[in-house]
Amino acid sequence: MISTSNLWVTYGDFVAIRGMNLEIEGGLVYGLIGPNGAGKTSLIRVLATLLEPAYGDVRIGGIDPLLDPEGARRLLGFMPDTPPLYEDLLVREFLTAFAAGYEIPRRERAKRIDECLALTDLTGKVDTLVAGLSRGM
Repeated sequence: MISTSNLWVTYGDFVAIRGMNLEIEGGLVYGLIGPNGAGKTSLIRVLATLLEPAYGDVRIGGIDPLLDPEGARRLLGFMPDTPPLYEDLLVREFLTAFAAGYEIPRRERAKRIDECLALTDLTGKVDTLVAGLSRGM
């Protein structure tokens, strides 16, 4: 579960997030949408331990990211709108890099990647460059 309680994020005098209370149950896919300046990127930065909030409480799977940033990062899944920096990789290479980043044992990676591709109906795209995928893919 991801939760925030009275979360405030500020940049100098500018308030990006004002008193946010949020609860996302574990195992759900949750999308952040809203206009520019709504605080989406600021929230992601706080959850990913890249930005310290001005005030409030954050928990990821019961872990305080300020006290255990590595533990919190292990529990947080994040898919940006566009894949960063990896457009010259094939889909399998891209997923293998992420599997390694999430410390999935080497002997399990191919099976888990195949399961992920099958689940998302992308098995036929395994040898496609990431740059050739649509944003929805």
